[in-house]
Amino acid sequence: VSFIQNGLNVENKQNKNAIPIVIASSDEYVPYATVFLKSLKDHTSPNNFYEINILEKDITLAHKKQIRELIEQDNIKIRFINTKKVLQPFENLCKDKHYSVETYSRIFIPNLLPEYDKCVYLDIDMLVLDDVAKLYLETDLDGHSLAMAKDPVMNYIYYSGNKNKMKKYFNEVLEMPNSNLYFQNGVGIFNLKKMRENNDIEQLCKKVEKMKVMFNDQCIYNHYYKDDVVFIDNSWNYEIEHKNMKDNNALIYLPIDLMQGYLRAKENPKIIHYAGNRKPWSFPDEEFANLWWEYARKTPFYEEIISRIYEKGALGKVLSCLLNYRLNVLRYWKYKLLSEISFGKAKKRYMFKRYLYKARIKVLKPFKKFN
Repeated sequence: VSFIQNGLNVENKQNKNAIPIVIASSDEYVPYATVFLKSLKDHTSPNNFYEINILEKDITLAHKKQIRELIEQDNIKIRFINTKKVLQPFENLCKDKHYSVETYSRIFIPNLLPEYDKCVYLDIDMLVLDDVAKLYLETDLDGHSLAMAKDPVMNYIYYSGNKNKMKKYFNEVLEMPNSNLYFQNGVGIFNLKKMRENNDIEQLCKKVEKMKVMFNDQCIYNHYYKDDVVFIDNSWNYEIEHKNMKDNNALIYLPIDLMQGYLRAKENPKIIHYAGNRKPWSFPDEEFANLWWEYARKTPFYEEIISRIYEKGALGKVLSCLLNYRLNVLRYWKYKLLSEISFGKAKKRYMFKRYLYKARIKVLKPFKKFN
């Protein structure tokens, strides 16, 4: 059995002790994917061997070299798998700006990694803050095809919007009467052996062609695997609470179990997922964006990411963050002083303001370096 790697047929050789990790990226997304990979590398264990399989169709040799030089070490190996041919029929399906055709790569993973019985799949708009080997080794698939985390964001959309319309969508399109069981497929364990046995690739491709869905292959996966999934803790796929969610008090719309799981995950996320179209490299004031920028500075693409901000007209956002940083520092010291010289209710009020601005400073701190 062989696959296409760097344009050549290469024989698959399974490392039986490897943790097989699969991601997908385009050449344009390499700078952001490398930030993700750096965070993954920094949370690996010397006791494990990691094989990172990058599904791609256009990554340049220069970029591949940069990725390997930064990420590979004795227990981490990178393997590039060309998916140009299998993705060609999907080119016209990606109209939403934060989706790319590479999203559909995951459908073909069972045949792209025939030497493995299971793997970890990860989106690249993430930061890894714990060893993914734990997820791989400790998750019991119990005969199921997938292990995924429930999706609080989809439930927010379900309960806060046109509920009758969403109920109809779940019942008639997804055939999922219970929205609480909808999962987010950016992080998961794939039972590759079972998927191959069930010929899932062919069935999923047919679904892609026929179904009109809200969130591309994620909804298709929910429809197809709704009775064939086990759930992992939301800390392994913490979707950030976007500013618009905070403004709309999104959490009050969630079922109590989802809300509690989401809040626990926020306190100690193992993987932060910047899902949606408000990415940290474009919206630096979003939740946990400061952590993403800390890892960005550890990669050779930091300057390129900054230059893209200028090119895409996002400079105003950065200047706003820089200005806000300075204002928040001044307000922090103002309320720190007031909290130390006041008493009673006034002191409590100033203490609250002090910690509020301290938190804001932490979020905006990376942008003081643009000065």
